[in-house]
Amino acid sequence: MATGDDTAPEQAVTPAPYYNRRVPPGPELRPRARCHEPPPVGLLQGIAQFNRREYFEAHETLEDLWNAEPDVCRVLYKGILQVGVGCYHLLRGNHRGALLKLRSGADYLTPFVPRCMGVEVGRLIEDARRLLAAVEAAGPDALASVDRALLPVIQMTASRSDEASGAHADRRLVVEERPDQRDTAFLSERIYAYNVARTGHTDGRPLAIFVRDDAGAIMAGLSGFTWGGVMQIEDLWVREDARGQGWGSRLLARAEEEGVARGCHQVILDTHSFQAPAFYQTRGYSIVGVAPDYPVGHQKIFLRKPLAQPDEESKRDGAGSLGN
Repeated sequence: MATGDDTAPEQAVTPAPYYNRRVPPGPELRPRARCHEPPPVGLLQGIAQFNRREYFEAHETLEDLWNAEPDVCRVLYKGILQVGVGCYHLLRGNHRGALLKLRSGADYLTPFVPRCMGVEVGRLIEDARRLLAAVEAAGPDALASVDRALLPVIQMTASRSDEASGAHADRRLVVEERPDQRDTAFLSERIYAYNVARTGHTDGRPLAIFVRDDAGAIMAGLSGFTWGGVMQIEDLWVREDARGQGWGSRLLARAEEEGVARGCHQVILDTHSFQAPAFYQTRGYSIVGVAPDYPVGHQKIFLRKPLAQPDEESKRDGAGSLGN
């Protein structure tokens, strides 16, 4: 009887060797018969390597697991392996290899949806096919333009016993005072991927402008990003011996020009009350929010400035010339 609960085992069957390497298993082989089982150690290790983008290592780990498993569930391991190989080909600039492996990997995983052995298979298939579409759209000559934030991350579902007992809580919640920048970048990439999926805006790009002295050292700079018609400035800094020379104004003006070129209609930034709110206000920025006592005794101030696109400026110029 179908229970609708994927944690319940199907009717017990005698495992049959599955050796066909070219097509996903059909329902007659009961591919989900062992999906209620916990993931084997090798699968967890391979998934951890996959999520760290160590695709070669993940391939080796999952291939060993796949070769040692006679049952049909080995195809689950193969599907994950092939998605990882597709990502590996993408990062190495192999367009055809990326297409083939992302497509076949997703196909191999299909009999195991929505989840199997704790793996959120349905999500992985969606992510793999989203990446596949981006690879197809880019073509072989623009493969480097494919957003790396689209690289899949395999999600796991905690077992009910783990959730009830709090098992592995120390492993899941670790405070790191000096985190690896690759790990924090991973979080940013996943948030961006989520935002893209929900909004359809895929045009996120970093922004950085620098001024260097004769020795090549940075004496002033600005950084941030553009996305969805908005430019956000995160940092603007001028070295002490270069202050009072207009570098801050020039950096800001150049960033706004770039924002217009990228189709942005507004700039968002923040500063502290002890930094430079007046500097931004005299350049057309308006305060849109204030967080008190950040830090204690001071304020964090959020500012916004609209950016006029060229067609908007031409309309205003034309309106002003009527009757002349």
